[in-house]
Amino acid sequence: MPKLLVVVGATGQQGRSVIQWFQQNEPSIRIRGLTRSPTSDAATSLASTGVEVVKADLNDFQSLQLAFKGANYIFAYTDTASIIRDSASTGGSTSAVQHVDSSRPATPPAFYSIEVQQGKNVADVAAEVPELERLVWSSLANVKKCSGGKYNQVFHFDAKAAVAEYMFEKDELESKVSCVLMGSFLTNVAKGLEFFRCRFETDNNGSKTAIWTPPFPASLLIPWVDVERDTGAFVKALIDAPPKTQVLGVSEWMTFDDWATLWTDVTGIKSKFEDALPKGAPSTNDGFDFKTMFLQTGHFLTEFGFTGGDPNVVEPEEFSENLTYWRNNNYHIEFQNHAAGFVLTGDHIRIDGHGTGGIDGNGEVWYYAERGNDTVGATQPGRPIPFQLWNVSDVTIKNFHVVQPQLWAINMMNATDIVADNIYVNATSPEAPPGYNWVQNTDGFNTMDTRNVHLTNFVYQGGDDCVAIKPRSYNFYGHNITCISGNGIAIGSLGQYLTDASVENVVIDHATIIKGGAQGNIGNGAYIKTWVGELVSGGDRDYESNYQPRGGGWGHVTNMLFSNFVIHGAKNGGAITQNSGDNGTAAGTSDMLISNVVFANWTGYLDDRDTAASVSCSERNPCYNINYRNFTLYTSSNDTTKAGASCKWTEEGGVHGVDC
Repeated sequence: MPKLLVVVGATGQQGRSVIQWFQQNEPSIRIRGLTRSPTSDAATSLASTGVEVVKADLNDFQSLQLAFKGANYIFAYTDTASIIRDSASTGGSTSAVQHVDSSRPATPPAFYSIEVQQGKNVADVAAEVPELERLVWSSLANVKKCSGGKYNQVFHFDAKAAVAEYMFEKDELESKVSCVLMGSFLTNVAKGLEFFRCRFETDNNGSKTAIWTPPFPASLLIPWVDVERDTGAFVKALIDAPPKTQVLGVSEWMTFDDWATLWTDVTGIKSKFEDALPKGAPSTNDGFDFKTMFLQTGHFLTEFGFTGGDPNVVEPEEFSENLTYWRNNNYHIEFQNHAAGFVLTGDHIRIDGHGTGGIDGNGEVWYYAERGNDTVGATQPGRPIPFQLWNVSDVTIKNFHVVQPQLWAINMMNATDIVADNIYVNATSPEAPPGYNWVQNTDGFNTMDTRNVHLTNFVYQGGDDCVAIKPRSYNFYGHNITCISGNGIAIGSLGQYLTDASVENVVIDHATIIKGGAQGNIGNGAYIKTWVGELVSGGDRDYESNYQPRGGGWGHVTNMLFSNFVIHGAKNGGAITQNSGDNGTAAGTSDMLISNVVFANWTGYLDDRDTAASVSCSERNPCYNINYRNFTLYTSSNDTTKAGASCKWTEEGGVHGVDC
């Protein structure tokens, strides 16, 4: 069953943005839009796009219970301006002046109490929804609290903050709530110039000038937000982020001077700024009024900033793209000096994504930062693996995906009795120029120190090993595997360190290897690679060995079967190479012994290459009993020439089925 997103205020600016964003970017998610007027033009327009439009009122608890039923995600906000208008139209007390005793704190006006109660209604009803995974609340800073009571009449901020606090303190919602603190709306200026006290003057020559007198200094740096474009993206990020995350909704930081200059460039009307902010905090002795509320807002923003200095509120770049932060806040993995962003450990684990569940690593920012192995920034320490299984046994994972992994998608270490079925991995960099691989080190499915792993119905698209079976992996069975671009099926990283790196009993049956996808090329159908037996340096960027020499490992690779492969445009077919890390002098020195390897029933064609079977073993430990059975690959898709073979450092008669 597809997930359900319920959007409060579906026809408002924020609600409409969320709906449109999810329709465009997450079409598998069902959307239910709540509105008080389901027959309005705006509501019927939404319904025509497939949104389930439901009548609901934040003042009506029962209507919310029906509207929230079955919700997995809820986005909610309150509209101060609408509350004020509604209260005024029904004779409520929202008059410009509401007198209070000047010796006491300002008494909240009627709209504040209504707005807080509406938010609490959302919280109380949401807490009763058993399917709820995330409630995203559109909030603002707690001005009174952040200013130490200095500014006590900014009720349009404080009402939303009071609701957020109520939600965070509610036991049933504690692990389900996150907040976006929306910046200053660009549309407030575009649609309501009077909000910023804009007036126009015309000189004797007929030239018009806009005179701006907003309630804050022209030099104040303000977080502007394009509500219609960006609200949905903030909500999606908060759905994916841990609960209790609070992020500032900002599209761009600009001073009002900057904004006025931009406005002039667009409209052709000159702008002039007049400082209308009185010195000192506005007095509350005469009670509440809207003028005081907005003047206090200006003073608060000037003195404390939009978030009031709340350390719990992060900006979008800290929240999602601060690579330095994430490099230093992850789980260290000893092997190759890697890191993990999420680690699962334990026994008797069952994971079923039901075809829609999985992990989005948001890897594009990493791909761009470390684009290409020939750049200074390529593959630096701390790039996290999104799905790390460590010290696990009796695990079943099915109908699951990992997309845009930051590094290796799925990595299993110290794992026994694993079943993985119907798994999809995709690492694609849309920014990469044609023919460039910016997604190196995005292996699909990796094992190390494992026994009894079954992988079936696996699809990979990326820029590195589709399946990578690493040291001390025993009894691996793979069936119906599809590799689109990247480097095919690998038995690799063997002998990289001074330790036993043996691999035994591997079967890969029915695999399809396809050139294509965003990254274009594919290297191998299947290959075995071991390091040289001498210690060699990888240079000053070799973080995988902590910048120390590597190689020299030992062990054996035996009982390998790669059967029923279909090749569409790979650079190589079935290969063995034992010279990883060779610096020009260490070739043939591997201390790994390879034997009993079968490549059986291979068909298809290469990417205009002459060699389909390449065997380069160790002069110290020549490989033997390497068999190519019914192994026919053509040099290209349009050629009937069979690709040949090459062999080096094998036992005499150690390779069968091809002419070396």
